[in-house]
Amino acid sequence: MGPTGGYLLGFVAMAAIAGWAADRGWDRSPLKLGGAMLFAEMVMMALGFAWLAGLIGADKAWQFGVAPFILPDLIKVALAACFMPAAWALLRGLGVSGR
Repeated sequence: MGPTGGYLLGFVAMAAIAGWAADRGWDRSPLKLGGAMLFAEMVMMALGFAWLAGLIGADKAWQFGVAPFILPDLIKVALAACFMPAAWALLRGLGVSGR
């Protein structure tokens, strides 16, 4: 699977965690959803880092496979955690219940 193999596996885990949170209604709360998404992000990064470290070493895996993505991923998690509850509120306003 090459150097991205761990991240690809991590994306599957991330989707499962996000789905688990949404099934419990956490997608309606920015704090709960943000926590679940942050945890999912950490799992994905950990799997990607571990895989990449096995290929190129831990120092380079951190430098090139994790560190450059920390701030952008935190911003994306925050935006998504705020967007989803707002999207559900908009849909409720349009008469779509969702559940």
